[in-house]
Amino acid sequence: MEKEQPLETRGHIGYSLKRKNSVVSNVWGAAAFNSQLDLLRSLYSIYSGGLPLELRTEERRGLASSGTFQKELTGATPLMLAVAAGDHNKEVVQWMIEEAECNTDVKDWQENTLLHLAVRYNCREITSYLVCANIVDPFQRNAEGESAPSMAQALSHSEISNILSSCKDNSGQKVIGRSRISWG
Repeated sequence: MEKEQPLETRGHIGYSLKRKNSVVSNVWGAAAFNSQLDLLRSLYSIYSGGLPLELRTEERRGLASSGTFQKELTGATPLMLAVAAGDHNKEVVQWMIEEAECNTDVKDWQENTLLHLAVRYNCREITSYLVCANIVDPFQRNAEGESAPSMAQALSHSEISNILSSCKDNSGQKVIGRSRISWG
């Protein structure tokens, strides 16, 4: 693989999962969204430190969409795209966090965190990984005031709710159910 195009070059990488909007990002975002772990590893080794890890997505009305345009994945980073792609992408998410050291404190245009996206797209394994490994604060609220547990309940994702209530930290204490003061 040779460096030919700037990594900031953007284009259509796929369609958002619920609204079928055209998602626009770069090659790093495309590889993350489309579960291309080998490509991510190659890019990471070639560009060592020069990757735009937090380049934000844009969205456009998809060809098949009708009605009023509604954003879904606007402002998502490649890591957020990897989470939104689903549980089949857990290995990509883990690699991006543990090896590429992507920022896990990112939020999209609606202040959704990685965990909000995992809950929205019913990603049970990714939710468990993010919370039980203490990667994210499950009590963070988005712009609508929703925390991940309240979102799981509102979406009737009972398995996600069970995961969130059963995760324990390294000392054996339950993660959900503790006050924000003791989070740390």
